[in-house]
Amino acid sequence: MGRRTADDFGWELGDRIPIQGTIFRPTDGGDTWEFDIEAIYEGSEPGVDETLFMFHYDYFNESQEEVNRTYRDNFPRLLKIKKQYDPTNLFRLNANIKPG
Repeated sequence: MGRRTADDFGWELGDRIPIQGTIFRPTDGGDTWEFDIEAIYEGSEPGVDETLFMFHYDYFNESQEEVNRTYRDNFPRLLKIKKQYDPTNLFRLNANIKPG
């Protein structure tokens, strides 16, 4: 996390902070993710953006089960299309259907 963001919110190294999500939701069905601040970076020169909040992709990596629920009864048909037209999974956005 950037120094400016930490200072703006009064967060310190080791704090557990709540982040509310509107697109991805935790598996418990709520809308708040909790993150531990493990590092705070400062720019090595003027002009470096210190407002970023970075986290590991796995926090939001949807399980295949969640993807299946998103597409409901359409999933088998969409999987067939995906395997035919995108076998390398080039087009992989939210609720990605993995080709196999």
